[in-house]
Amino acid sequence: MKKIGLLTLALILTLGTLGVGYAKWTTTVTVAGTVNTGFVQVGIRDTGTSDPSPAGPPTVGGFTFPANASEGTIDPRVNPLAPINANGLPNFVTPDKNVGATDSANGETKCICTGTQYYASVTETVTNAYPFYAPTTHLAIANCGSIPIKIDTVGVAVAPGSNADLLGCIVYAWTITPPPCTACVPPAVAPAPVIGSGNLAAFIAALDHFQIDQCGVLTIDLTEIFLECTPQTASGSFTITIQGSQYNEVAQ
Repeated sequence: MKKIGLLTLALILTLGTLGVGYAKWTTTVTVAGTVNTGFVQVGIRDTGTSDPSPAGPPTVGGFTFPANASEGTIDPRVNPLAPINANGLPNFVTPDKNVGATDSANGETKCICTGTQYYASVTETVTNAYPFYAPTTHLAIANCGSIPIKIDTVGVAVAPGSNADLLGCIVYAWTITPPPCTACVPPAVAPAPVIGSGNLAAFIAALDHFQIDQCGVLTIDLTEIFLECTPQTASGSFTITIQGSQYNEVAQ
């Protein structure tokens, strides 16, 4: 009888141990947390052109036309024998025509940074272009999102009814002024402006190297040089769009 009692006690202790082990392996622990993600948004705005209709300022791309050339009486042109200087800027000459005009307008509202409105696109309208006409459009690109971005795509679409051949007769010269890297530690000064020239692909490649932090603004002076293949009195409208992507660079 004593042996049976001891055996029963052993079984009870064994089952009790198993119960403790079973409880340990089935205990549930819940961890709750919140993850905040950033978003990418980029906007563009037109800040003026060098040859708006009916009058334009006498200073274009760093070149000041003669004092006796009043606004609205000249068109910005380049020297047809040397359209591009060694520094990548057009070699402007006093023009002998005043038939061209270039206007730019902002598209659909997209976002606001530091109280300034930015847009989904900019449309440029060129009227009565001719060979070596060289208007400059001034653009500002802002990072309206919450994480650093870079520009990786620039789209140029020809508006319906425009002369599609006109776009193929344009080369570009640009001055890109990037913003400082506010996220850098220590904060970095703004990189030097980048001056260059070439086709649209070269312009896009030139934009690819700059980080734009939240509400940072990159500015562009973009000169379009109409080549000799440009039909006389050609007109057209082109819509410029910008696409950005996430860009976290360790150092600039």
